[in-house]
Amino acid sequence: MKYQFKEKNQSPWLIDIYNEYIPYKTDGFLVEIGVGHTLKGVDKYLPQDLTNIERCSSNTADLLDLGWSGIYIEPVKEYCIEAEIAHKDNLDRLSIANIGASYKEDELELFLGDSFIPNNYVNPGYDWINRKIQTQVTSIILENNKCPKNIDLMSIDVEGFEANVIQGIDFTKHLPYMLVIEIDKIPVSVINDLLPKFYSYVKSDYMNGVWILKNK
Repeated sequence: MKYQFKEKNQSPWLIDIYNEYIPYKTDGFLVEIGVGHTLKGVDKYLPQDLTNIERCSSNTADLLDLGWSGIYIEPVKEYCIEAEIAHKDNLDRLSIANIGASYKEDELELFLGDSFIPNNYVNPGYDWINRKIQTQVTSIILENNKCPKNIDLMSIDVEGFEANVIQGIDFTKHLPYMLVIEIDKIPVSVINDLLPKFYSYVKSDYMNGVWILKNK
């Protein structure tokens, strides 16, 4: 069997990469850092009636539906609530951590784009803009959520904060086989320099890049 995305992913070719490098399985382990919206049509506030709201496309959601386990790390509380609703049938296998991942423990302010990177955009009404958020070292968050050492897939999408997240991973404790990293705000070359040399760059488009652990 092969993986399929129920909803078209922002980088549709990722499904081919999954099928090539991670043979079909129903018991994998994933980590997604920077979850964002998981319900279609939801913007600033959750509507009262959630009966017919569909789930958004995702790098990981369909894998959870297959039986994978995992951890979602997301600093915006509202997005964590969405994820609980979107994955109500998977919560026995999914931990959701409402915290920011970084290379150090800190308190940072959220800017527009759900980013810890300062920008000059005007807040159009999101309650979490200018909110102070606690950050913790990436691998400490994983340890606190009982993450195994071997991770089949790690997706990182944190709006320009990717370098901080990567620097917080202790690769002797947590070793992703496949890394899917958003690269629209940070170049592939920078990611290459940050990752240990036992990772190989596979492919990218304007939005996402993929790296694979060598000689697994």
